[in-house]
Order: sequence, then structure tokens, then C-alpha cells
Amino acid sequence: MGFREYLKPLPILSNDMGGGEIYLNHPVEKIIIDDNKVVGVVVGDEEHFFKTVH
Repeated sequence: MGFREYLKPLPILSNDMGGGEIYLNHPVEKIIIDDNKVVGVVVGDEEHFFKTVH
């Protein structure tokens, strides 16, 4: 329950929408970590990935 900071609107990329910004305003169940970086969050049964700049 330590993820209340994620409840504020965050522009994130939904991997099943193929792009576009959506706003996360639901409780986060898990965070997704790749290469020691937080790259996204799990809300319900959906994974949402933060935008990354390459």
C-alpha cells in the first residue's frame, strides 16, 4: 500500500492501445521493473508502461 504517489494523474503509455496518453487514477497493484528502473505499473489486470525517451 505504499504507492499512493501513483494515484495522481500521470501520463503513461498503455501497451495495448499502441500509443497515446492515458491518465492513471486507479490504485496501483504492482510496479513493473526492468533493468533496475520502474518502467510501468499494473492496475487491475492491465499493464501500463511509462513513456521512455530513447
